[in-house]
Amino acid sequence: MTYHLSPTETSEAMIETFDQAFKNTGDVHPLVHTDRAAFTSKAFNGFMTDHQAIRSMSRSGTPYDNAPIERWWNEFKLNWLASHSMPKTKQELIDLIEAGIYYFNYVDRTTQRNGSTANEYRREAA
Repeated sequence: MTYHLSPTETSEAMIETFDQAFKNTGDVHPLVHTDRAAFTSKAFNGFMTDHQAIRSMSRSGTPYDNAPIERWWNEFKLNWLASHSMPKTKQELIDLIEAGIYYFNYVDRTTQRNGSTANEYRREAA
């Protein structure tokens, strides 16, 4: 699991996140789909090229390109964060985020994945 908490979305924060992900997963060359934001910087694009990642980016004015991740964020914010007490410290926020990531990957079963968890569904697809 890799994530990075940053007060703003910057190319440095994105590079740090993906750098940790590449260290955790070894020699992989993933397809990475992003929106435009910090992901258009020369530094980020160079970093992804160095790691032989295949890039995909949403088209301007086409929000449906990002529908899968936008749906996940909606579930995470409306169903996870809203059902828990507001964190009072940074550590409480980190704990809540990590518990949510675990829940949506290893516990939550949906009809969209034929009753599987996200982790089980990914293993079946591989």
